Amino acid sequence: MKRYSLLVLIIIGISRFIAPLFLALNPIGIYLICAFLDIVDGQVAYQAGFSFRRYSLYDKLLDYWLYIGIVLFCYQLSIFPVIFILFIIRSVGQFLVEFTRKEKYFLYFPNILERFFVFYLLSLIYQPLAYLFIGNNQIIPLTISIFITLPHEYLFHVNGPGYGHGSWSSSIKSKGQLIKKNVE
Repeated sequence: MKRYSLLVLIIIGISRFIAPLFLALNPIGIYLICAFLDIVDGQVAYQAGFSFRRYSLYDKLLDYWLYIGIVLFCYQLSIFPVIFILFIIRSVGQFLVEFTRKEKYFLYFPNILERFFVFYLLSLIYQPLAYLFIGNNQIIPLTISIFITLPHEYLFHVNGPGYGHGSWSSSIKSKGQLIKKNVE
């Protein structure tokens, strides 16, 4: 099982590395692929025998690679200045967490970048939202992104049930058994 899980994790990692290179071709589809792979790789890494610390480094590096892809995708868009500032903010958080091993810094330097980018992607699907990304209107999706991101960062990295404590969460350790028990 561990060998199979390791192979699957390698495939997921390669996919998460390659996918951001294709954001320009299909930003919505590629982002959805990256988000899905980011969600499932934790369970696979646990089954492959990765320590939480090792997985966390793997995950944060691939997350950062996606952030770089987002910045490059947005380079010639009107949202680039906001995206770049959000990228710098998250970069500071990434480096502080990596060097101090204190995830509380993610609350101070939150991942507003991805939420703001998702909001922009929604404007590509639903054209009436496009006006929110022109000039000073960007403050609206930025504010919404902040209000969505801060509770997430708090729960996952400061006072949540697993991730913020440097170990695998009980839902990952249960290999899905918690979900099965709650459904039955």
